[in-house]
Amino acid sequence: MRLINVSLELMSKTILVVDDEEDLRELFSQVLESAGYHTEIAAGGQEAYEFVQNKNISAILTDIRMPKGDGAELLKKVKQNYSHIPVFVMSGYNDYSSQELLNMGAEMVYSKPFNYDEFLQALKQKLE
Repeated sequence: MRLINVSLELMSKTILVVDDEEDLRELFSQVLESAGYHTEIAAGGQEAYEFVQNKNISAILTDIRMPKGDGAELLKKVKQNYSHIPVFVMSGYNDYSSQELLNMGAEMVYSKPFNYDEFLQALKQKLE
């Protein structure tokens, strides 16, 4: 019975996946959905912020460098206006150090590629 409750609880959590690379958006979305979460996807920070304004987003997983809205700007806007939403940041190479992103309010910073199990555990702990 407990497993059913946990699954129903996770299904009520919507994770917004933000990346300009379609293959990565789909991969991250599939990983999250296989763990029981509902996902929304956005191709950049501008589109993602519209989701945040119009949907009940539980957490965000975002890339930093994207042509349609920088992930760092998304992080700043979310932390200014929706500080309750945890933002997890993925980076390949970028203009920000992990410490700078953490100082901006990121929950965690992951280098691509990263360990999905580690991310899912951190996400689950943050959302409990």
